[in-house]
Amino acid sequence: MPSTKIPQSDSQAADLKQLNALLREKVEKLQQTEAALRESEERYALAMAGSRDGLWDWNVVTNEVYYSPRFKAILGYEEDEIAYEFSEFKSRLHPDDRERILSAVQNHLSQKVPYDVEYRLRTKQGDYRWIHAQGQAIWDDAQQPIRMAGSISDITERRQATARIQEVTQRLALATDSAGIGVWDYYPIENRLIWDEQMYALYGITASTFGGAYEAWQQGVHPEDLPAAHTNLQAALAGERDFHPEFRVVWPDGQVRYIEAHAIVLRDDSGKAQRMIGVNWDITARKQAQDDLRQLNEDLEAQVKARTREVELRAKELERSNAELQQFAYVASHDLQEPLRTVSSFTELLVQEYGDRLDGEAEEYVEFIVDGSLRMQQLIKDLLAYSRVDSRGKAFAQTDCEQVLKRVLVNLKFAIADGQANITHDPLPEIFADESQVQQLFQNLISNALKFRGEKLPHVHISASLQPAQPAEQIDNQACTHNQASSEQLSWRFCVSDNGIGIEPDYREKIFEIFQRLHSRRIYAGTGIGLAICRKIVQRHGGHIWVEESADKGAAFCFTLPS
Repeated sequence: MPSTKIPQSDSQAADLKQLNALLREKVEKLQQTEAALRESEERYALAMAGSRDGLWDWNVVTNEVYYSPRFKAILGYEEDEIAYEFSEFKSRLHPDDRERILSAVQNHLSQKVPYDVEYRLRTKQGDYRWIHAQGQAIWDDAQQPIRMAGSISDITERRQATARIQEVTQRLALATDSAGIGVWDYYPIENRLIWDEQMYALYGITASTFGGAYEAWQQGVHPEDLPAAHTNLQAALAGERDFHPEFRVVWPDGQVRYIEAHAIVLRDDSGKAQRMIGVNWDITARKQAQDDLRQLNEDLEAQVKARTREVELRAKELERSNAELQQFAYVASHDLQEPLRTVSSFTELLVQEYGDRLDGEAEEYVEFIVDGSLRMQQLIKDLLAYSRVDSRGKAFAQTDCEQVLKRVLVNLKFAIADGQANITHDPLPEIFADESQVQQLFQNLISNALKFRGEKLPHVHISASLQPAQPAEQIDNQACTHNQASSEQLSWRFCVSDNGIGIEPDYREKIFEIFQRLHSRRIYAGTGIGLAICRKIVQRHGGHIWVEESADKGAAFCFTLPS
């Protein structure tokens, strides 16, 4: 079919050209708008990725919801694991939060109440994350909501930190309340002072009567203590010292309490004091205890001085007594023994010259005279030995008890042989002591064991063991100037045990007293001084002596000597 060409007028061509130009302009603007939109979307996506917030966009009409990948990731889900439905959000709300949050959504849609809430959402793992959500709705011309969009942020760590802070704060409040500690804040630039309730109690006032400034605190401080307290605070603000004063406060009723304070100063970058945070607590009871202790110390010091004077007097009296004892020892060793030697000598002459003319009764009298003289001489010797334990004692030195025992057994060899006695001993130690007195101690105790024997042949055993010193021995050791090992608080326990006649419990203390005898002189000879000498020797060495029943039902004389 042949084409038909429609002729165009010049005006139509011009209109068509103008229309093409308009179309090109609109296309260019549309391309620019699309480019700007893509750039805006890229910026928005980049901003949201950097903010770590999740996005949601709810079509209220269709009930479809867009959840961004970040929204799902906050809850632990992948991109395709949550459907784009409002029920996905609703079902994951914590039961305790569901009613409150759904009401907040409804209030925003119906009343345009701002939607800015915090709630918990269940994660894929089944636990809950704390969420901060914000949103904004869009309404149509009829004011019906058609769309609502917003974002969520994971604030779980912040909520947990807040909970920990609250817990610590509660514990601190409980501790300060229980301890009676008041907390205060002072802002020196503003001259503003903030107290907690405990501070008011410490100063005996109420919040309504407190001015809230530095001068209000000054009014409560004791006038005599205010200058020093003020100086301390100003020095602390200037950075010259720590703030840790003690001062008195006067309550409105006139009661005076002691306060101890402590504070730190917060400064700006230039070092200027901006804030002072401190505490006060009542130390009245402590001050009273210190005063009581001070008074007690003064009383004790006075008693010690009085006791010292008494001890000094007793020491002088003891010194005088010792001097008299020394004089007695001199008299006993010379003046008393001289008449005895005279009586003994002339008695011997009497027997030699007139022995053949003395009848039996006269010879018995002579025997009485000789026996009495000998016993008196022995008594004087024993008294001298007793008096010389302290006055004639030698300096302490390292003493081998094995060697001491050997010499004792040599001295007693005739008594041992006569009684057919068996003497045994444990390994004996070296001690720090007066060797001659330790020898006398062993000799007296072994002699007694040989003397007071029973029907069996005598068996004497000497044992030694190291043990902690008893409290009384520790005191004696500290008082004993010769004992170099007293700080170790150890002692040797010696026992001289026999199978003899033993000692009844009622007499086990009495036998250590001077001149005390349990048996007639006709049965067992002696002066009754030997065990008193033993106790005096042991006491001089800072030890203790006692008697107990031995394993063989005899007597065991035990004593301790410092190691």
